[in-house]
Amino acid sequence: MSDPELLTTIWIMHTTDGWYPIQPSDRCEAEDHGRLNPHVVRIEDTDGNVLWARKGTPQWLPCDVGTVFPPRDEWDIAAYPADEVVAGYRDHRADDSAPGPNHSPGYRWGWANKRKDVTGEPDGFEPLRDAFIKISRRRN
Repeated sequence: MSDPELLTTIWIMHTTDGWYPIQPSDRCEAEDHGRLNPHVVRIEDTDGNVLWARKGTPQWLPCDVGTVFPPRDEWDIAAYPADEVVAGYRDHRADDSAPGPNHSPGYRWGWANKRKDVTGEPDGFEPLRDAFIKISRRRN
């Protein structure tokens, strides 16, 4: 029997508190990885296509994640491009009105975070921020 060969793709293994990438071999099946790894709730390819999902796991359209503002959940926040979030954060001015749909969702998220930091006023996104922080932490 020949050695397995690595495929040129990456799979994203989503868990309840984060995600990690793997490079599957020509012998891998997403169903097997999911079944053998109880901490995995969903497996996607790099285009966001769901290859396998544990029963009862919420599903969204992969092409929709991170494309809306306000964010629906922590996965929208995680999908916002960091450079756009930083740009929105840096551009915030106290006397400016909130950016509209002519700005990207990531930019608007960054702007909203700076507003929260400057004013200290609740904005309703606190539960989403907490959930995003939780999935962003690395386990030791």
